[in-house]
Amino acid sequence: MISGIAAMLMTKGSVPHVRFGSIYFWSLGVLFITSAGLSALRWSHDYHLFLLGTLAFSGAILGRLARRQSWKIDVHIVAMGSSYIAMLTAFYVDNGRSLPIWKDLPYIAYWALPSLVGVPIIFWVLRRDRSVTLLYSRGLTR
Repeated sequence: MISGIAAMLMTKGSVPHVRFGSIYFWSLGVLFITSAGLSALRWSHDYHLFLLGTLAFSGAILGRLARRQSWKIDVHIVAMGSSYIAMLTAFYVDNGRSLPIWKDLPYIAYWALPSLVGVPIIFWVLRRDRSVTLLYSRGLTR
């Protein structure tokens, strides 16, 4: 979670952004593999975590591919942001009942709050970073 936040807070395309993004990607890959195995052990109780993990890692793969293939930066931002939202949703759905403050919220909040907070942030970043987006797409930043 920390590497994802760190990548989000760094200047897009900078060396620290790329490093933290890589750490996020590979950590999420390990998380996906281990969660898939654990979900298989208790499939009827945890299949939704497997689906959220698949969504999170698929978004990260798409985001990484978008960056490596020089697609529009918007694809990278939306895919990685969506990946992070799916990962947080899985975390809160699985652990929300044992977390301070979260344990007092209704169960639907564990599913909804990450998206209700994250999607507007993604749109805000897309609007704010138009100048960075132009530089990035022209290869003027790393």
